[in-house]
Amino acid sequence: MPRRVYRFTKRNIGRRVDIQFAGERLSTLMIGAPVSSGLVTLGTEHSEAQVDKIFAPLGSKLSWKRDGRT
Repeated sequence: MPRRVYRFTKRNIGRRVDIQFAGERLSTLMIGAPVSSGLVTLGTEHSEAQVDKIFAPLGSKLSWKRDGRT
């Protein structure tokens, strides 16, 4: 998957992309550079409990952490 993410982000630098899950927009981001690691940072208006619920079906395929901001 990291290669697919890299190729997609490399082709779409400067474009906005909606991050959606289960038909719900989680965030919109602008691609600023190719993502070679498969790891991305994005902002969301959801609470920690909402994020846990939204991503529960992905189980161990996804890990996330709060960035420390309040």
